[in-house]
Amino acid sequence: MVTTFPPVVLVGYFATRLRPKAAIVLAAMMLLTVTAMTLWTTEIMPLWYRVAYFLVGPTAIFLGSALRSLRTPRS
Repeated sequence: MVTTFPPVVLVGYFATRLRPKAAIVLAAMMLLTVTAMTLWTTEIMPLWYRVAYFLVGPTAIFLGSALRSLRTPRS
């Protein structure tokens, strides 16, 4: 989870750079994917790990989109 957080932040940044509302759609897609992986996996994972994926993924996307607003506009 620690190794996937920075790339997901970058994906959120570049997606929002291309389309301003892309972070919302990307976070929803990530929630659907994590839900599917949680429901249909045969692996036994601790509950905290599953909950962390539900929180960390969309948070990383929204942090990446917030980085776009921190950028200074070109003159």
